[in-house]
Amino acid sequence: MLREPCSRKDMTLVSSILLQAYRESNLVALGTSALNTNQETEALARLNALIASVLGWEAGENLKQWPVGTAGYQEVPESLRQEIWKYPPINSTLVLNLTQTETIYLPEKPSDGARISVQDPGGNLATYNVTLDGNGRLIEAARTLALNTNSLSRTWFYRADIGDWRRVNTLAASDDMPFPVEFDDMFIILLAIRLNPRYGRKLDDQTALMLRRAQSMFSARYAQKEDIEFQPDFVRSPVMGFNNAWSEEDVVLIRGA
Repeated sequence: MLREPCSRKDMTLVSSILLQAYRESNLVALGTSALNTNQETEALARLNALIASVLGWEAGENLKQWPVGTAGYQEVPESLRQEIWKYPPINSTLVLNLTQTETIYLPEKPSDGARISVQDPGGNLATYNVTLDGNGRLIEAARTLALNTNSLSRTWFYRADIGDWRRVNTLAASDDMPFPVEFDDMFIILLAIRLNPRYGRKLDDQTALMLRRAQSMFSARYAQKEDIEFQPDFVRSPVMGFNNAWSEEDVVLIRGA
């Protein structure tokens, strides 16, 4: 598979975040170039947990299930058709129940911070492979990505600044952080907070100030909007002075933060 170059100036290695978290509370000496194995293992587990905890809260919406395939259904719903399931909306979990190989086209206009997740509850992804097509964008720095591991569970986070869906779960120390460098401080400080009690340290007031700033920027950047449809039979309160008789043309879409 041909991979296209992705700008390294917007990437920080996970190992650097781990090291800087230890440095934040002076748990390792200035000039330390690498953590030992125990330090890295401890910090990496906590960083993966932290990243998982911000997704759907500080960053984006919670994911909604999007069925793909018909295996296992006692009665297949009429809406479950290939021409529908191969075009999922943003913030979807693709629940794979496959009987054949599939190509899934990711959203053509993803918002910054949107997510796509894949689950293989049937455990037959090695038999019935799925190809994710970036649909005009990249996914893990490639135009397409082949999935062929049974029982796979993986999530991607869309970065509009580089036009790439970045993997966000089960990161290794050698991986790139999925988020832009301007949010490194947030993850460094959050990780330092999780490590400090293990070493009898507390967060410095100046560090706390930087964390509040970084969290505010992060939430503002990656807040998602979701369309909520109000049907014509939705009755608005006459106490507020609204007419409760709606016509078919009165259906509206309200953008929710």
